[in-house]
Amino acid sequence: MTERFQLDRFLEVFPGVPAGQIEKTTHPDFVISNNTLSIGMELTQLYKIDRHGNFQPREIEAFREKIVSLAKEIYGSRNSIPLEVGVLFSETALTDAENTAKRLAVVIENLASGSEPWRVVTHDEIDMPKEFIIIRIIKRPLHTNCPWTVSYSGWLPDLDKSAIQTAISKKNMKIEKYRNQTSEIWLLLVMDQIYLSSSFKVPDTVISNTYDSMFNKTILFSCIDKKYWILNTKAPDNPIQVG
Repeated sequence: MTERFQLDRFLEVFPGVPAGQIEKTTHPDFVISNNTLSIGMELTQLYKIDRHGNFQPREIEAFREKIVSLAKEIYGSRNSIPLEVGVLFSETALTDAENTAKRLAVVIENLASGSEPWRVVTHDEIDMPKEFIIIRIIKRPLHTNCPWTVSYSGWLPDLDKSAIQTAISKKNMKIEKYRNQTSEIWLLLVMDQIYLSSSFKVPDTVISNTYDSMFNKTILFSCIDKKYWILNTKAPDNPIQVG
């Protein structure tokens, strides 16, 4: 479970959480409690926002992952050579996962038919469908531990103060639901660099800014490298609460 993985990584490095039992709940996401104290932990992941397109970056990533997963199934149904595969997509719009996966499987089958133990090809080397830029295959002895993955590349934008405040404000509206479970509530804003859509550079101005938050602690957390920042906060001037 992604949220539990993110929480566990946070607890490995953050010194201010008392030891206790971790319970998965609905509002908030987790409650950490012992005989004297309970802390509610609400997690929300930060994503880039495409202000001009119809799809958010994470939706595009998920669609690409679906295509690669389908291609793996197609390949496995008619081929016996175990492969590890990585695919870098172009910016071509994707609308048909099944047909795109079929085209991807054909390219991979052709690459696997050669004698090389591994190959990396680009779109200008072979007749590759326009949806793909680079395809990498590595032949393995067994079908176990043969991941097929989507590769990502791109520049990292600066994390924007307004994106953080928007995420906090959405959670502020639900604060009473969280307080029904425990008296102290923390908000964990997660960047998860597994996905390019959740990868950012963190400017000093973002950390020094003061945000409107109704949580006892509001923390920005970089999941992969396990860095955290306790954000400066103040109570909103006009808090909106939804019970």
